[in-house]
Amino acid sequence: MESIEIQNESAALRQYLEDAMPQIENALGNYLPNSSENFDQVLDDVIRRFVFADERRVSALLTLLSAEIMGESLETVLPAATAVEFIGASARAFHSVVESSLLKGDPETTPSTTTTGILAGVALLNSAYDLIFVNHSVLPERAMRAHAEIVECVGTSGIFGNAANMKSEISVDPEIRQAGDANSAALIRLSVRLGAVLSGANYLELDSLSRFAGQFSMALVAKDSLAMNRHHENFSEAVGRIRIKDAADQAKLILIEHFPSAPSRSVLIQLIDQLTGE
Repeated sequence: MESIEIQNESAALRQYLEDAMPQIENALGNYLPNSSENFDQVLDDVIRRFVFADERRVSALLTLLSAEIMGESLETVLPAATAVEFIGASARAFHSVVESSLLKGDPETTPSTTTTGILAGVALLNSAYDLIFVNHSVLPERAMRAHAEIVECVGTSGIFGNAANMKSEISVDPEIRQAGDANSAALIRLSVRLGAVLSGANYLELDSLSRFAGQFSMALVAKDSLAMNRHHENFSEAVGRIRIKDAADQAKLILIEHFPSAPSRSVLIQLIDQLTGE
């Protein structure tokens, strides 16, 4: 059964993306926060830039698929998937503020651009909290558990816990890169757990999804490391590829062992292959 599922997954992923991606983009546009009566066009433009800077929508897809694995419909959790994208965009906004502080001598870096970045980040984060209650106001316990997941992700031990250590593209400090990896892992963990929590997942199912998120994150980190270091003299490309495959295989194995065969599981397995492959 598993081999048949794997053989058909490429077509399943392609069809899923054709159906889901337009809905995700429409939701992002519909729920996009704006200044009152579009009073601050500069702020509105900055918010839009951070939201639409990443067109892959991995966070949204993980939220949708984790919910669908639990038997929920895409439409029900689409606002929550939008919320996770807004949280990622908020992280990019605060990241830009950190970069501005590192580029104080740059003539394009002004107090105005820094302030706008902070306002954009706050606006996106506030909107994310509100979106959790869309379609879930009659399920307050699930909504509050979902809020707790966001708080953990963005709190002092999460992606905003130490903004100074967020991944900066102008830095080659390995500790900063490591902080960036941790932030990405936190967002992946939030994505899969949020969709599942809103779909009524129990603690054992959430534990399995957390372990899946950890292995998936490790595969992505290993892939980034391979891309950055493959030409370094002391780096083994073969070892790098093994690390990617091992982590990706472990992520897929968790899904296969703990969740029943279903189209959503097939799509998620193929998404892993696509994102961790060459």
